[in-house]
Amino acid sequence: MIFGSAAGKGASAAALSMPDQYSASLLPEWETEKRSDEDLNSKDLRNSLASLMWRDVGITRSADSLQNAQDKVDFWSRYVVDREFKALPGWELQNMLLVSQLMITSAIERRESRGVHYRSDFPETDPAFQKHISVISTS
Repeated sequence: MIFGSAAGKGASAAALSMPDQYSASLLPEWETEKRSDEDLNSKDLRNSLASLMWRDVGITRSADSLQNAQDKVDFWSRYVVDREFKALPGWELQNMLLVSQLMITSAIERRESRGVHYRSDFPETDPAFQKHISVISTS
């Protein structure tokens, strides 16, 4: 099998000559000044995030623990998401914060215990929640 025809090489060369024009902001209402990753201890924040998610969003949850997790993740996100990282650990941290926000929002919406996730404030399984939960951004 031969890979890379002349047409494919030409298209690749043309694509490489085009400047990137992609931009996205997960948090447009916050400051737009870009900060570097030099003054952020991403390893410490990753460890704190992992601990928080296990403690407050893990197997046993409640409205209070989920709200605590949401408040902390939102705070950390305001500090981290608008940064332009130069290395993989920073990008991974941004992704971990986003996934954490999605998990917390979904867990808050699911007001029941299901599978291995136990809500101490909603100990019973509710058939109304036997579905997927979609999280839609309002910004």
